[in-house]
Amino acid sequence: MLVLEGIPSIYLHSLLGTHNDQQRVDNSGHNRVINRYQWDYNQLETKLANKHSCH
Repeated sequence: MLVLEGIPSIYLHSLLGTHNDQQRVDNSGHNRVINRYQWDYNQLETKLANKHSCH
């Protein structure tokens, strides 16, 4: 995918295994937001810190 001509894309949510955001679809009425999970910075920092403490 990275060697193809044009703009390569890596879908971050596929790599991280995030779930569909059905609540945003229901609230917005737009189906495309299902894959647009919005990370909470503090929650992400906490999860990353906990991952590193498992060594």
